[in-house]
This record gives sequence, C-alpha cells and structure tokens, in this order.
Amino acid sequence: MTRLTNRQVDLLEQLDDYVEWIECYGHINEKDVSYIQGLIDNLAKSIVESKENNELAEKCPWTETD
Repeated sequence: MTRLTNRQVDLLEQLDDYVEWIECYGHINEKDVSYIQGLIDNLAKSIVESKENNELAEKCPWTETD
C-alpha cells in the first residue's frame, strides 16, 4: 500500500475541483482537456517518483538511527 504525498493529494483535489467546474459549466473545450491532462501527467510523475523513493528506502541497509 502506498500513501499519497501532500503533492499528490493537492493534485487530486485540483483535478476534482476542475471536473466539478466542468460539470457546472456544462461543456469542455480543448484547453480544458489539456489542463486536465497536465494534472494527470503531474500526478503520474509524482506517483512514480514517490514509488522510486520508497523502493530506495526499502533497499537502504542502514536504519534511521545509524
């Protein structure tokens, strides 16, 4: 199980807010799609980075107290 970082939570909230805005506005254009895709790309990048950091931490032979 991977925990979300503050950055990931922020990106998810931005994505949720934008989707709600689109629902209220009633339609979407190319600019909106590009913005949403950017949020999704940033979220994916953040997840990959945090996964890599977690894997490095698990492989580290030293404990935090060393």
